[in-house]
Amino acid sequence: MNQSTEQVHSREFQGKFNGDIIITPDCLGSVIQMITSYLSDYPMIKGTSIFQNSLGAEIADPQLTLHSRPLAGELAEGYFITADGFAAENSTIISEGVLKSFQLSLYGANKTGKTRAVNSGGAYMIDPGEYTLDDMKGSVDKGILLCRFAGGMPSESGDFSAVAKNSYYIENGKIMYPVKKIMISGNLLSLLKNIKRISSERVNFGDAVLPWIQVEDMTIFGK
Repeated sequence: MNQSTEQVHSREFQGKFNGDIIITPDCLGSVIQMITSYLSDYPMIKGTSIFQNSLGAEIADPQLTLHSRPLAGELAEGYFITADGFAAENSTIISEGVLKSFQLSLYGANKTGKTRAVNSGGAYMIDPGEYTLDDMKGSVDKGILLCRFAGGMPSESGDFSAVAKNSYYIENGKIMYPVKKIMISGNLLSLLKNIKRISSERVNFGDAVLPWIQVEDMTIFGK
């Protein structure tokens, strides 16, 4: 409610800089969707996935471990059967930065000759980090608290550009004011590698358990 009131007085700013973004748990679900889209049937079958030959390779900072746990007891909205009719199992997609699993259906697995995923995705959980949210905000010289973004899916190379929504400008470790008409651009591969901190706090949404994630060296620009 407080943020909704603050957004009435959002501001624009001029110029362009490279800085940190802190991705909120609410926004992180959309980022995970971008990541896992490259692990799914269409780009893998087409051969255009940025992770096509990355199974077993380090694709992210070692702080990041991402699971899909539809059977997790702490989630209110899991599932027991995959879209293909198999018994669902929990899985780890990225373990300490290393890609452990694609997200292929039976059809995708048959077309690519790769292993079928043991679930249908979703029910995402990211392991907590070692930093408090206050630590993360206090470490930002210049950046954005990214609460939501609007934009198309990244290109085949992983490049993306999005408009920050319901977000805040951070300077010298302090949240200064809500922003509008702010663009954020980068590359998904770089974003994963440039993870700087992951919060110890997490939010349980019922269908996912996600922390705040701080990413450095993102391009941020206003008018």
